[in-house]
Amino acid sequence: MVNSTGLKRLDLQRCTQLNTLPESLGALQQLELLRLDGTALETLPQSLGDLTNLRLLSLEGTQLRQLPESIKNLHNLRRLNLLKCKVTELPPELAQNQQLKINSKRVTTPLPNIVNEPLHTFFEITLTEVKEVPLY
Repeated sequence: MVNSTGLKRLDLQRCTQLNTLPESLGALQQLELLRLDGTALETLPQSLGDLTNLRLLSLEGTQLRQLPESIKNLHNLRRLNLLKCKVTELPPELAQNQQLKINSKRVTTPLPNIVNEPLHTFFEITLTEVKEVPLY
């Protein structure tokens, strides 16, 4: 991947045998779109946070249970698709991304962490299985 540093879009959807990504993913500094839907990924490399131009990250149907801490560095991220994956918590730092759209059905505990952040910066959050909405 290091030889493709100018790559802007990487679509690996439905690569059902793909279960890991190399740390060298972070070398794709120009990457704006990363689609990993339907892969067998269980983890993402910490170098994901080096993709500072990333605008869309789609992880629908993956085996992910958590996002790497480095995702907080993706300040240009505008769309995060977590539908049909096992991620249940979001880092509160995501609230700092202007106009971020998050789609998820399994995230059940982000709001207590995110409510204290500048929630007005979110453009859209779709969380369909939240069990409690704290009112502050």
